[in-house]
Amino acid sequence: MSEFALRPAGAADHPVLEMLMSEQIVSEQDFDIRKIDVAWVHSENCQSYIKMVCNAPDQGISMIANTGHDDPVGFLCGRFIRLSDIFSVSDTTMFSIDYLFVRPNFRRQGVAAMMLNAIETRMRRQGVTALRVSASVGNSAALKTYQAQAFQAVEMSLEKPLFPPL
Repeated sequence: MSEFALRPAGAADHPVLEMLMSEQIVSEQDFDIRKIDVAWVHSENCQSYIKMVCNAPDQGISMIANTGHDDPVGFLCGRFIRLSDIFSVSDTTMFSIDYLFVRPNFRRQGVAAMMLNAIETRMRRQGVTALRVSASVGNSAALKTYQAQAFQAVEMSLEKPLFPPL
């Protein structure tokens, strides 16, 4: 088994995150009905997101998993959701894992679990009350990974594609 290390992603890592996000989009084409175009990674929305998770630790966090030779094998990006901004509740904060990806050649080696454990530890220290993640129904490997880390289903989201547009 290979050894892996985690490090925070910073401003200099934008190209690495773009590359890994592009690979994630391609790898999920089989079970993502939205069929996101890889070009999205270069869109203004995606670029803003990457800047936020790399440069604004009070808003979002990103980390990169590397081999011992500093080759990127995966990443995790997410953002804080302050429930008091949405609902009439006390100041409760949740962390939404928006992206978690491990390159296919490095799957089933504990990389995703390592990233999930690291973010859980960090969020507990920061007083975050819950982690949230979503996965496509057809992505059974992701669902098994999250369930093995004690994530539980709390809601179900349904989507109806409207293709082609009118």
